[in-house]
Amino acid sequence: MKRKLKVLLFSGSILVLGALTIPVKNTPPTTVAQSPAPSWFKQNAPSEATMAPAWYQYFDLKKAENIDNNSQITLKFVKVGEQSSQLSIFNLINTSGQAQKITTQDGSLIMIQEAKNPQGKWQPIEYWNFDWGMGATFGTLDLPAQHSVLFTAPQFKGNFATEVRFKLKMNDQTIFYSEPFVAKITASQFKVAEQGQKVSYLE
Repeated sequence: MKRKLKVLLFSGSILVLGALTIPVKNTPPTTVAQSPAPSWFKQNAPSEATMAPAWYQYFDLKKAENIDNNSQITLKFVKVGEQSSQLSIFNLINTSGQAQKITTQDGSLIMIQEAKNPQGKWQPIEYWNFDWGMGATFGTLDLPAQHSVLFTAPQFKGNFATEVRFKLKMNDQTIFYSEPFVAKITASQFKVAEQGQKVSYLE
């Protein structure tokens, strides 16, 4: 059994209004039917890149191939392609020898991206919102050993080359960081979110 909700999906600076199918337990995740952003968002979109709300819809749960069991590394993030000039596709792989339970919100991984600032310190370039004003439904992604899910991530552009990593909130006790990768962003993405936003950096 599945429930369909109308939700606002944020990915980087992209806002998508779509019909999200939220799977119940033991049901593979599904994709989102995308449609253009509403006019009010286009009118109020910032003129420069700033820290944006994160949203990481996941899909295509399947058995991973050619992955060795690794008790030292629980999860592995692998870029597998590009959906568009604005979105990259990553594989989140459970490389451990046991199933991993990952908390989700309305069909999304609870995750943001961080980058090294000009001083070499890790700093958020996205924020998470636990309540978009419509209520939130929390669930669990049961990721079996040697299995993976795909997710899309914003493909940032800018003139500041730095290291970037994903910060995933697996549950209330566990935060997992991906291995860093090189990307180009805009330095203004380090600016904190506007006052009044319900901001979380997944601390």
